[in-house]
Amino acid sequence: MQDTGPFPRLSIWHLICWTACSCYLASRSSAQPNLELVLFLMINGGALYAFGVVAHTCIRRSVWTQTHSGHWFAAVYAWSHVESVAFPSYKALLPFYNLSCIAFLGMATIYIVAIFVTRLEWYWKLTLLLHAVDSLTAAAWRLLQELGWQDVSNLTRSYVQPIAGGAAVLVIVVSIGADFWGKRFRDWLHWIGITWILLQWYVFTRVYLVPHFFPK
Repeated sequence: MQDTGPFPRLSIWHLICWTACSCYLASRSSAQPNLELVLFLMINGGALYAFGVVAHTCIRRSVWTQTHSGHWFAAVYAWSHVESVAFPSYKALLPFYNLSCIAFLGMATIYIVAIFVTRLEWYWKLTLLLHAVDSLTAAAWRLLQELGWQDVSNLTRSYVQPIAGGAAVLVIVVSIGADFWGKRFRDWLHWIGITWILLQWYVFTRVYLVPHFFPK
């Protein structure tokens, strides 16, 4: 789909910067190189760069209301990356601290802000809302685990999270279909963010849901 909004079109310069972001992430990775890792680095690097482009454009032109949902998914990745990088710096300052809990709370905050700032269609706002609920559920699971409430934590992890996550994935797929059906065009930055979030759900399904519900 072509870019019809105030954000820049994809160019060679953007591809070079995208590659640079992916190389930066590769330099921080200690995993064994393989095709799957390269794919992850490309998409994550794209999401990081997409956030930078969107933030720069919105600050310069004040077009926050015209942002798409994919832009905010890219912002979620940028937040999670910055938070994980900053983690060693302030861990010692916070006696009651859980990295994942704070990361998920930040994600939920970004989704909620997007709901009120943008002029998106109702189905995209519902998508963002369900992702906010999923992030809050994940934060609650981590917090309950930190407090030692294992029974409630296990209940949240085994039942509440899969339901919230499943609903979020279903609605995002329906929203993509609704855009195609209504011939609503989104820019390349949006699709980078959408690709990133779908990849995260793929990993979550493969690593957690399938082994949990279909053990060998």
